[in-house]
Amino acid sequence: MHIKNLNISAKSSSAIIIFLGWAMDDRPFANLHKDGYDVILIWGTQDEDFAAEYQGIVCQYSQVVVIAWSYGVAVANSLISEKETLRIAVNGTPTPVSDTTGIPRLIFALTLRNISESNILNFYDKTLGQSPMREAFMLNLPQRNPDELKADLVRYKNLPISAPNKMWDKVYIADNDAIIPPANQANAWIGFDITHTDGSHFPDFQEIIDRDIIDKALIARRFAGSASGYETEAEVQLNIAKQLNDLWRNYQNPRFSDVLEIGVGTGFLTRQYSADVDSSRLTLLDLAPVEHIQTAARKAFSDITDIKFVSADAEQYLADCQESSLDTILSSSTIQWFASPRRFFANVAKVLRPGGIAAISTFESGTYEEISSLTGRSLDYHTLEQFVAMLPDSLQVLESKRETSKITFDNGRNLLKHIKMTGVNALSGTPLSYKKMISLMRQLDECPHLTYRHIYLIIKKL
Repeated sequence: MHIKNLNISAKSSSAIIIFLGWAMDDRPFANLHKDGYDVILIWGTQDEDFAAEYQGIVCQYSQVVVIAWSYGVAVANSLISEKETLRIAVNGTPTPVSDTTGIPRLIFALTLRNISESNILNFYDKTLGQSPMREAFMLNLPQRNPDELKADLVRYKNLPISAPNKMWDKVYIADNDAIIPPANQANAWIGFDITHTDGSHFPDFQEIIDRDIIDKALIARRFAGSASGYETEAEVQLNIAKQLNDLWRNYQNPRFSDVLEIGVGTGFLTRQYSADVDSSRLTLLDLAPVEHIQTAARKAFSDITDIKFVSADAEQYLADCQESSLDTILSSSTIQWFASPRRFFANVAKVLRPGGIAAISTFESGTYEEISSLTGRSLDYHTLEQFVAMLPDSLQVLESKRETSKITFDNGRNLLKHIKMTGVNALSGTPLSYKKMISLMRQLDECPHLTYRHIYLIIKKL
């Protein structure tokens, strides 16, 4: 295996590990970056010692995101586990040579037989297709020896056939892939969360990094910046908190149980249950600083002395929690920001005691559809069915529900102000230009509505 470290910083506690496809090296990918993350490139086929080496890399970081592409998916499939935060497969399958779930055997055999420098260039051409990264790639061509590439193909051919690792969180399939037939990819990933794109086999890795690795520090800053206006603008979120509390009360009396609330915000949900929860057994958690969480708690409790306040990333906090340490987990309008809901639910199952309840609300696909249809920007919202499919066997759904709320504004400007004041505009670090913002407001003036699609899950630890 070949390993190349990019942007390594002694201060980074997070890493992005990218498994590259066949005939690649680090040259075309040298500019990949993400603030707060080390970027590590891996290519080639693994040797006997690589599994231990990979686990050693993962253990150096508190959060690890894996992006595996093409034949790199087959290599990563046997390595990933619950230790990573997020795992994304792009235009590849766990069975690299297959007539139904990979590259057809005849095409693979012809590629192996006819390896030469000119045919490798032809391979790059097919890989890139109409990719906007074509020019940059051709200026930074991989420098791989044909004999080494032939040896890699032989090893790929001999990889053991295995089913997709259940740890994969997301799968991308390019419908214009000229290397691995899209239909074969779809066959390989039945039952997984698949996103189809109109791209070529060669993906825009930077776009995937920016879109799928949520910048939680940015979220925290933007929520903090909008806290003063949140109470008056976030009517939908307040109603969701009330509804979640009502549903939860149908299944569990919260008194005297060990309760964790995730994503306290300004305390909408906290206020709903405050009269019934023993504050000495309550933990309030948020990305915001502790003093902000305490401010929210004071709106719900006359005395906050006994409450435990935690400023942390909820996904990592749960991963580090002791097993069977909680009776109740509550979270309203928060988990849409999580990198891996699948990992979150696995940790919920770990930390709840038998009979414990998790009451969760979040937003579903179609939220802010008016904005996403005009800008192409949106969080990667899941459906209710997708969330339910992520639950481990030890969690039982007691109740699930979906609702839709629509808000009407006087004009597009007020609609965008609402989004800003509720803090949920942290989709990326790059704001729209002034010109594009003006154009967006004018388009929204024609129909200044905003749609929220929200879901509720009440689940029990068996």
